[in-house]
Order: sequence, then C-alpha cells, then structure tokens
Amino acid sequence: MVRRLKRTSTVENIPDAINCSLTKEFTQIPNELLRNPEISGKSKSLLCLLLSNKEGWKSYITSIKRMMKEGEDAIRSGVSELEEHGYLLRIKYRDKKTKVWRGSFWAYTDIPWKLDIENQKQIVEQSGFEIPEIQLEKINNPDMKNPDPENPDMENPRLIILRSNKTEEREEEKYLNVLLDSENPIAKKPPLEKKPPKHPDPETYPKPVQELFNYWQSLKIVRHPASKTRTKGLNQLNTILGKCSVDTVKKSMTRYKELLEDNDSILINEDPYKVGLDQFFGFNGYNKDRITRNLPKLEFVRSWFKECQKEDLTHLMRVRSNPYPEITTALKKGFSHKIGKVNGGTHNENAFRKASHLLMEFHSKHKEKLTLQLQKKPGIFASCLIDYLAEAPAKDGSKHPGWLCTDITWNVFKGWLTEKGYYCEEDLC
Repeated sequence: MVRRLKRTSTVENIPDAINCSLTKEFTQIPNELLRNPEISGKSKSLLCLLLSNKEGWKSYITSIKRMMKEGEDAIRSGVSELEEHGYLLRIKYRDKKTKVWRGSFWAYTDIPWKLDIENQKQIVEQSGFEIPEIQLEKINNPDMKNPDPENPDMENPRLIILRSNKTEEREEEKYLNVLLDSENPIAKKPPLEKKPPKHPDPETYPKPVQELFNYWQSLKIVRHPASKTRTKGLNQLNTILGKCSVDTVKKSMTRYKELLEDNDSILINEDPYKVGLDQFFGFNGYNKDRITRNLPKLEFVRSWFKECQKEDLTHLMRVRSNPYPEITTALKKGFSHKIGKVNGGTHNENAFRKASHLLMEFHSKHKEKLTLQLQKKPGIFASCLIDYLAEAPAKDGSKHPGWLCTDITWNVFKGWLTEKGYYCEEDLC
C-alpha cells in the first residue's frame, strides 16, 4: 500500500508551491507543450492553471477541484503525467535533526526539466529543514544520455511542430531557443503587459454575473463599492455560475433577505448574520466562529447560499407565540384532512399560527358582513378558509401551509366568500 505524505502548514514562511517558469507576470505556454501528442489535454490545461496562479498559493488537490470540472482522480492522474514529462515535481522536506518528514511543496515549470528551486531550498533550510539529496538529484541530473518521453533531453528539448510551413517552423524554433536560453535578456525580461485595474468594474464580468451583482445591490443587504471585498464577491459569482443557474442564485439571495427581515427567523439583521457577497457563498474562519459561538445549532452551516437552497428552513426559524390555539388546531386538522399531510417543523407551525392570527383579524374587521353562523363561530370560519384553499388552483402543483399567509390568498378569499353566500357587502346578512 502506498502511503501518502500528509501535507502540513507547520511552517508558515515556506511557500506551498513555487512557479519555476521563466515568465511569471503573465501565463505564457510554449507551443511544444500544447502540440505534444504524448501529453493529454487534461494535463495541458492543468499546467496552464498551475502557471496562472501566484507563487506560494495553496496547491492542494481540493483547491484545484474548485477550478476544474474534472474529479479528484482525474486531477491526480494529470499531476502524475506532468511529473513524468518533467513539468512538475513534488518535493518533500524533513527535519535536519530528527529526519522526520515535515511537509512538501510543488515545483512546476513551463519548460520541461528546468526547475530552479534555490530560493525555496534556502527558505526550507533557514526553517531548520532539509531536502534529501536524492530529490535534488532529480532536478540537477536528469537522464540526458538516453532521452525518452518521460525524461526529455534537458539541453535541447524536442520541438513538436505540426505545420508544414518551413518559415513558420524556423521562427518557432528561434523563439523556443530564446526561451530556453537563461542568459538571454529577452527570456529574463518578458514584454510588459498592461496591468488590470486594481478593482475591476462589474461591467468587465459576463452579463449573468452583472445581473446577479446588481440584484444583490438592489436587496440592500450589504452594498459593495469598489474594493477587494467586491472583487472577491464578483469572482465567487463567476465561479458559482459554472455550477448553478442565475435563477437558483437569485432565489437563494431572496430567501436570505427574507430570513434577515423575518421576525420568526433566528437570524438577526446585523453582524455576524448579515454578511456581504464575499461571505454569502462561504464564511471566513472569524465570522464562522462568531456565528457558532452565538448559535451552536448553526455549527454545520457552511454558507447562507447553501442553506437558503433548502426547501425546509425549520432549523433557521423560531416558534412564534400562539394567541388562538383553537383556531390553529382547526386549521391544521382541516388542512391535513382536505388538502394533504403536513410535515412537522417550526416553519409549518409558524405558518398555521400566523394564518390563525390573520383569520381572526379578518373576522373582526368583516364580522358584520358575514353570515350569522360565521359571526358567532370563528371555528367554522376557519373551515371556510381551508375549503377555499382546497379549491384554489396550484400553479406549481403543490399546496403548503404557507399559502394561508399570502396577501393574494386574503385578497381573493373575500370574493370567494361572496360567491358562496357567506359574505355580503351590504349590512343585510
């Protein structure tokens, strides 16, 4: 059984990954890599992703998964393939005295077998660790006598050109030789590229991202002027839209806004429950600790976005007071008998209690215009509300206790009572 070394963060000043490519300010991919038929497209795209990240980024497989559609097994095989072709090397370091393994880092490059880790080696040694010679040997003395696809010639790596135009081939070789020559000033100083703005405008993102950002702003939960926080939120929106639809994200945002303003919700419309777009999709450690410290039952909540996608939000609600228990019981029994079974839980319980309160308010306001029987027995009036809901068409094919509390229900209910002869506009009933 192969035992994998657990990667640790024992020493904070040792970067987790180093970029050994010649050009680091922008992502530049040699055509030799892109045209090499012996390397899979998966591995090519994986190396492009690695080269695009800043040096020292956390290169765990799980972090790469969030940026690729492929699964963990596919990513691991891609990493192994890059190792075989000299584009990546996983280097372990250990304690100088005890020889106990303390961690590892990735070294990757855009030119096979060109891996300069001197700076990283010094950082490791200054921290009291060492890199075994057997691993350094892989970098300093690759097999150059018998080059093969797994260990290509370091001094003159094979250029794979699939075009037939000889002029273009010569230009390609000339350009590649410039990149391989470490003493060439062109290789050391790549062409300057115009830096992107520090805080890009939302208009620079795809239209779905702009739409959702503007919708978030309209909810007035936490507004985002130009800042790192806004940029992080926009980037998260861009990422999440690769997995979810615009409607799904918008629905989750809406429910979050409603929870913050619902008196029956355990969330309070202030910190730490009210968060910005950057933490809507996932809390930072500090905010997570504050939430769970105040409400231990939210220990397993990872983000409000995920929670608000759930149909049942009982765990985020508290039970409201019940001033009319008899009416509430009548509504429950009538709903279960004429419409359908109701699952228990805080959310449904609150719906019935709110509906009983609304019904008694309606009864008090229109009492004189109701039939004599309904004037004296509010319990029978409650059964009328259930009969109305049972007859009302359901747009989505389902009926739930929440229907009893909507404005539309009470606006149409009055007309339904009139049609049935239970309500009269004139004081003659």
